[in-house]
Amino acid sequence: MKILHSLLTLVLLLIILHDSTGEVWDRETLLESPQPENFHYNGYHKYTLRIVKLKQILTSRNVLIVSSNVDPNYGHVVSYLDDYIFNKDDIKVTWSKDGVTVINELGTKIVIPTKNFIGLR
Repeated sequence: MKILHSLLTLVLLLIILHDSTGEVWDRETLLESPQPENFHYNGYHKYTLRIVKLKQILTSRNVLIVSSNVDPNYGHVVSYLDDYIFNKDDIKVTWSKDGVTVINELGTKIVIPTKNFIGLR
C-alpha cells in the first residue's frame, strides 16, 4: 500500500511539474476573426485574431493571438483571463488602423495596437 501511495504521489508531482513548464497538450480555437478584405495595413500580409483555449493536464487558459495568415502559429499573444465558456456571438471584434479591439459579453475591452502585430519578424 505504501508503494502505491508513493507512486501516486510521484505521478501527481510529475503532472504538476509538467503543467508548470507551460507545455500545452491541445489547442482549441474558440473564435476566429480575419482582417476585413477591404481593410489594409502597410504590408503584404493579412492578419487574423483568434481566441484559443490552451489545454494542459490540470488546467486550461485562453489567449488572444493576432497573427499573419502566412504563419498563424507566430504572432502577438495576450492572456485572456476570462476562462469560462462564452458565447462567441457576443464577442465583438473591430479592426481599425490603430489596431484590433475585442469586447466580450461583459463589456471588457481589450485593444491590441497595430504596432504590436505588424511586421512580426
